[in-house]
Amino acid sequence: MNRATPPAITPLGYVDHSEYGDKGVKLAYAEQPDGAIVKVDRLEPGLKHDLICPVCRKAVHRVRNRYDRLFFRHTSDAAGCGGPETNAHIWAKAQLLEAKAVWLPEVLSRFAEVNEPLQDARWFKFIDVLIEPVRGDLRPDLVVQVKAPEGEIRELWIEIHVTHKCGPRKRAKIEARAQATIEIDLSAFRTSHDAPAIRAALLEGKDNREWLFHKAQAEDFRVRTQRAEEAKAAAEARLRAKAGRLVAAMRSARMLAPEPGLTAIITKIADHGLGDVVGLAGPKAGFRVSQTGWQSVIWNSLVVTRQEADRGDLPLKAATALAALTDCLPPPLQGVLSPEVIEAARQIDPGFVAPQEAIERYFETLMQRGELWQGREGAWFVRHERGSALYRRIEHFRRVRDRVKQVGKRVNGLIAQLPSPTSFDMAAWLDQPCLGEYSPRQMIEGREALWDSFDAALQGIERMTLGWRHVDQLLGLPIEPLRDAALAREAEARAKAAREKAQAEAKEAQDRVEAIEASARLHLGDGAEAWLDEGPSEGLSFRLLAGQSSGGLERARNALWARLREIEAEAERQKRWTRNLAELGRQVFKFYDEVKGRVWMNGSHPKLGGMAPRDAAREDAGLKASLALLPRKPERSGH
Repeated sequence: MNRATPPAITPLGYVDHSEYGDKGVKLAYAEQPDGAIVKVDRLEPGLKHDLICPVCRKAVHRVRNRYDRLFFRHTSDAAGCGGPETNAHIWAKAQLLEAKAVWLPEVLSRFAEVNEPLQDARWFKFIDVLIEPVRGDLRPDLVVQVKAPEGEIRELWIEIHVTHKCGPRKRAKIEARAQATIEIDLSAFRTSHDAPAIRAALLEGKDNREWLFHKAQAEDFRVRTQRAEEAKAAAEARLRAKAGRLVAAMRSARMLAPEPGLTAIITKIADHGLGDVVGLAGPKAGFRVSQTGWQSVIWNSLVVTRQEADRGDLPLKAATALAALTDCLPPPLQGVLSPEVIEAARQIDPGFVAPQEAIERYFETLMQRGELWQGREGAWFVRHERGSALYRRIEHFRRVRDRVKQVGKRVNGLIAQLPSPTSFDMAAWLDQPCLGEYSPRQMIEGREALWDSFDAALQGIERMTLGWRHVDQLLGLPIEPLRDAALAREAEARAKAAREKAQAEAKEAQDRVEAIEASARLHLGDGAEAWLDEGPSEGLSFRLLAGQSSGGLERARNALWARLREIEAEAERQKRWTRNLAELGRQVFKFYDEVKGRVWMNGSHPKLGGMAPRDAAREDAGLKASLALLPRKPERSGH
């Protein structure tokens, strides 16, 4: 029975889709007496071979299993060893022994969030390779040995990942031994038959190997861990010291007499109808001003001032409020305190309350009274009714203040543009009628329609100074020189535009003339100049016609194309006449001699309408009629 050829065994000892073992052959390699490694499917059949297992060094022989797979089996008196992974180790040993060098990966720090190189990648040269040697309770896949300068043999372990990575238990034992070890990943080549590619991946792959243990990594991790622990202890000591300063600052805080600025804020808050929401009781928390004082500062900074600036319904947060209360607290208590430092302070003084906590409690009290409502992320907002009433109180003042400031800045900007210094009384101008019966102040403080009219007139003046058209309404401002300058600028602009338009039209006319001249010279050659001087009407040449307008250029081009068609038609007629004369002469001289033939061709014939055959031959019909006049037989010589 003919056996089908079994699938070839890969260099790593595997057979694609094999049903035998772990998709591989238990032992695919043996060692020959000369030390060379031979693969089972390369062994010459029919000969006696003295082979041993490269791992246990015991005798093996080649057999074939029921799936028609070749493999080496240990002799009956020797225990078997190895498997699919061992095949890869045997093959790898052979490659390493031949190369006597392997590429070692870069050594990187393994400390958390550190990616610092400790040693560059490099080639590592060695003198020998061992397969799965016993090292205590471990059997590394491969061990390469190097001889140190002092004569000591040192080892580098190599783990080969084909189907299984080095497990955590084995890695832990390797680290416990402080044994330098790398792992090379060949899993992508498990079923590959490309031996050169697998060899390159084994010896010099750059992205398929990592250190399982390196003494530099271990020492780096130890040093960094020690430093981190020392830094943590120092941070805890600093935290305790800071907490002590906070407690001391809270205990020693003394109430200060209100400064003029704080007094003004308290008065302002009362004037805005907010007296019932300040002065609420709460913890001392180290404040150096009264409850009314620091609560008034919060309402002024976080509510009133924001509405004055038209910033809308912004959230109230303890951190924002704390930033506004810097002058109300001793330095250690200024700013937001972390939960860790607050807890450390309470361990010293259980009654410690941070300023930010006092603010939070104040906001909670206001929320319980219906003055605030709480949104997401711990922010508070002023209830709509309170906010609307407050906004209406400050809106008119804010609008008038901003408009007066804006108008003053704009008017001063206009006065500054005058060619010579001018004395101007802003206060007097604000109260003088300038737009109908209304003064600037009346329009600033009055209805929106009045302000819009005033603002529009002022914008017109400002645009005029920026180069726009002049305006006649100057709002009573002494800026006639600016209007005169605008009028002069407009006149100059009109003159310049006229000049530029004339120049552009002249350039366009010249371009059109040059265009028709170029076309005429290209197509008419020497006859171009004569044609250009002709024209469709008396006194107007094609050159002048093209210069008049785009339409004139188009008419000149159409005339040029018509002339070209005439020239082509005339050339065709001359060509046809020449051809017909040749045919007429050929036929005539069949009947007449040279002299009579020419006389006949040049003589007029009644049947040709009095034309000579030569002239009638200009057209094909005339040629045919002339040929019909020839005699039937040639004239005899001598007659």
